Amino acid sequence: MNQELDGLPLPAAKAIDVQAFVPEDRLDAIRYGKPYCLQGDGAVATKLYVLLREALKRSDKIAIAKFAWHNRERLGALRVVGDGIVLQVMHWDDEIRSAEGVAPKRVEISDAEVEEAMAPMDAIGGTDICQYRDQYREAMEAVIEAKAEGHAPAETEAPAEQKGKVVDLMSALQDSVRAAKQARGREGGEGGEGKVREMRLKKKAPTKMAPANTRPAF
Repeated sequence: MNQELDGLPLPAAKAIDVQAFVPEDRLDAIRYGKPYCLQGDGAVATKLYVLLREALKRSDKIAIAKFAWHNRERLGALRVVGDGIVLQVMHWDDEIRSAEGVAPKRVEISDAEVEEAMAPMDAIGGTDICQYRDQYREAMEAVIEAKAEGHAPAETEAPAEQKGKVVDLMSALQDSVRAAKQARGREGGEGGEGKVREMRLKKKAPTKMAPANTRPAF
């Protein structure tokens, strides 16, 4: 069996074979897997590297390529990141699970409800993604380093308070409804015509999210 597998064709076994050039917005982000930085090997390869990088920059495109990885043919995207070229592994079509049937059934919502749901987005605002760190990994590395040096690891400090403002979406919506109820109550008096029904929320068990990809790229 192994001999039969070894005899299978693997066209991109010794090179990154560029197949096409496409605008980056043509590719859905769900296709992307792990990124790997590429490096030119030798003077000739370095010049070709720079030429390809500049061509991709000016055309605002990415290169679709085939390459071999762990005796498998893979699909990848060559993208410019800073002054380098990154090979972004891509999933084949049969590795991507369709989202059909995963979303909730049709639910009637109003424009006002959507506007209320958008309000906390403005309150939370944007962020610099670089501020987030894998604190568990950092703590684990500190423990390993301490053990290697032969002394007891330092006590783990509680995670630092997040810089960004954390807003509970459902609480924000409840506050909006409560404020509307009070305003309508003042307008309608005690007769009840101006009353607004308050949203009642029930806590539900966490919904299990189906993975986007049926199996990992590697």
